[in-house]
Amino acid sequence: MLNFAQEPFATALHACGIALIDSPRKVEGVVVGSARDFLISTSGTLRAGLNDREPSNNDGWVSIEGATRAPTVLE
Repeated sequence: MLNFAQEPFATALHACGIALIDSPRKVEGVVVGSARDFLISTSGTLRAGLNDREPSNNDGWVSIEGATRAPTVLE
């Protein structure tokens, strides 16, 4: 569970899916919700989790699936 104060996470819904891409040059954040395709501009470590504003009441489990591909010419 992740709790970040910066955008786009600060205004994202509680418990929605989020992704954080950490590269040597910058950190990119994406609000995923329940499902979403997204394109990042650099390579880096992908971290996925839930936007969690209330970590004290966590119960249950979550499953996250992902896939990667090279961008198309138009992207």
